[in-house]
Amino acid sequence: MAEAAQLFSKKADVYRSGRTHYPKAIASILRELELPGNQAVDAGCGTGIFSQLLLDCGFFVYGVEPNAEMLCAAKEQLHCSQFVPIQSTAEEISLPDHSVDFICAAQSFHWFDRDAFRLCCNRLLRPGGKIALIWNTKDPAHPLMQGYQTICRSLCERFHGFHNGLDLTGPAVTGFFQAAPQIHRLQNPQTRSREQFFHWCLSSSYSPRPGEPVYNDFLRCIGELFDQYQCTGQIILPSQTLLYIGD
Repeated sequence: MAEAAQLFSKKADVYRSGRTHYPKAIASILRELELPGNQAVDAGCGTGIFSQLLLDCGFFVYGVEPNAEMLCAAKEQLHCSQFVPIQSTAEEISLPDHSVDFICAAQSFHWFDRDAFRLCCNRLLRPGGKIALIWNTKDPAHPLMQGYQTICRSLCERFHGFHNGLDLTGPAVTGFFQAAPQIHRLQNPQTRSREQFFHWCLSSSYSPRPGEPVYNDFLRCIGELFDQYQCTGQIILPSQTLLYIGD
């Protein structure tokens, strides 16, 4: 994950502004979990979007993130004693053995070395602890997302498919757990202004940065895409949240 972390350098502001948030129903699901305690790890926490949800649910949160800029943004955004930032990869979290009750990876598992992360989870979790893998998904069948995907394939040399090409319903995800996990699929459409849509597009690991040769072409294309699908200056991102919980 250390190399992948560099793909998000200089993206903290657009990430925090543009990234899709999570449906309130997730908080209800998390509050109903029978866990041994309230110590949680948010692995690959980025700017702290999912960490905020964990805090709202009463967890003490260790926000683990290898990218220093993103972790600084999370610390500034959350700024509370119940959130402890740790600059680290998800595979090498420097917490004591059997010291946490819940480990989450929201929009980040597809960057991990899965076997190494599994060993880390085994070491950190107390008996009865749980793991959650969460994604806000992009519907590849929706015309808006098809148009966006065409732009990415044409202009973004780092694009390998949404979620780094990981099949979110395949064995690489479901087989990560020791037993069949709980699976929740929650509708999560997001409304974005033109500026927020640009930030959403630019927050991805594969999107070009200012100064790269295709940057202006990318901005022009996503602007045309927004104009095609906007209504009264806003666009709706068709999104579903996929949540796995298991041990």
